[in-house]
Amino acid sequence: MKLKSFNPTAAKQTLVAVADRALLGAVTFLTSIILGRWGGPGELGLFAIFFSLVFLGLALQESLVIVPYSILAPALSDPLDRRRYLGGVLGDGLVLGVIAAILFVVGGLAVRTYGLPKESTLCLVLAFAAPCILLREFARRIVYTDLRPQAALQISATVSVLQLLFLGVCYAMGQLTAVSSIVAMGASSFIGGMWWLVTNIPTFELRESTSSRRTRYSEHWLLGRWLLAGQAGDIVRINMLPWLLALVTDDVTVGIYAACSFVASLPTPLHVAVSNMLVPQMAQLERRSGLVETNRLVHKATRWLTAAMVAYAAAVIAVSAHLVAWIYGDKFTGTQHALIVLVLAWAVTGATLPTARALLIIKRADQSLWSQLAGIGVNLALGVPMVMAWGAAGAAYAALLGSLVKGGLGCWWYAVGIKRLIGDDEGSSPNALNSRDRSWSAGAGALATEAAP
Repeated sequence: MKLKSFNPTAAKQTLVAVADRALLGAVTFLTSIILGRWGGPGELGLFAIFFSLVFLGLALQESLVIVPYSILAPALSDPLDRRRYLGGVLGDGLVLGVIAAILFVVGGLAVRTYGLPKESTLCLVLAFAAPCILLREFARRIVYTDLRPQAALQISATVSVLQLLFLGVCYAMGQLTAVSSIVAMGASSFIGGMWWLVTNIPTFELRESTSSRRTRYSEHWLLGRWLLAGQAGDIVRINMLPWLLALVTDDVTVGIYAACSFVASLPTPLHVAVSNMLVPQMAQLERRSGLVETNRLVHKATRWLTAAMVAYAAAVIAVSAHLVAWIYGDKFTGTQHALIVLVLAWAVTGATLPTARALLIIKRADQSLWSQLAGIGVNLALGVPMVMAWGAAGAAYAALLGSLVKGGLGCWWYAVGIKRLIGDDEGSSPNALNSRDRSWSAGAGALATEAAP
């Protein structure tokens, strides 16, 4: 069976997915602009440092709850079993939110004992905001399982409008700070998440069956723990540098780096949207048409994303001398060096994204994890001396080198692995190929064995 050159339904779904993620990304970027202009680099730095903690919770939820459900739920033929499975993972997500709230409360009280009242307040505010953001992201991501990006776009639109309204109220009251910005994000996420929860009650059943619970505690968790390790590694690699700057320099330098990072990472919604659609497309194509067609899709996505990232990097570099100061204000002058390096780092990340996701399809999550750990190792080894020597620009160079190492290793491992597997497929019997396909549908046990150190 040949892959059709153009699928209008898939193209429309991908465009809606890009619009969905771009909307939330644009509002987050606009929030950083508002806070940077009216709050200054110090408030923006605090916002960037503490909001990055939420990404750890999102990585936990994505890896342990959402992605395993997205892979395993389509195999459930009984609608009731699927509703019970969804109810089970919803319960997992809510428990994760409660744990996050408790940890932030404990952290806030601990920080207060060190005489840091503002940081303590931010932790306590995150005890409210983090569970709300987790609920919002659960709602947005779970609908992709049924290939309904339109529903995710509705949630994102609701949350975005409310968040901007709340920020406007904070500005009018003269209370536009890192604390109030996080409160605005949490309140809007709570309303959007609860709206989805109430309107979708018929789609989940909280009383799990034995088969659903067995699936969730065997294949689901075995698959999720390796996905978690890889995604958490990527979150740490990206967000460790603002924390390193905070330890070595000051909040103003963190704010300058954060402003450059927000501009450089504007293509992130594109990365996330493409990833959300590309992974299920590759998995279905591999089962339907084999690894040769899947490899062609990976190459096509790589060429497309590389061209997009080169165009974006060229556009930003052309105006880099004045771009950050124009967006955030005169306090952010002298940022050209750091911005250019960070743009190159994000360009590398985007260009190597398809091969990084394809490693999951060829059952090499272990290599994906090791490439991320190599990137973290580069950041740790070079981050401190570079930050101490060049400040925000040094952190940017560490980010670029980490992206190059992580992306380069992932591409090399994928190239070697896909060549070997295609050769095996050409020389294998149909029974062997069917066996490998079944291992992907069940896949968690094989993935866990293969990824074990």
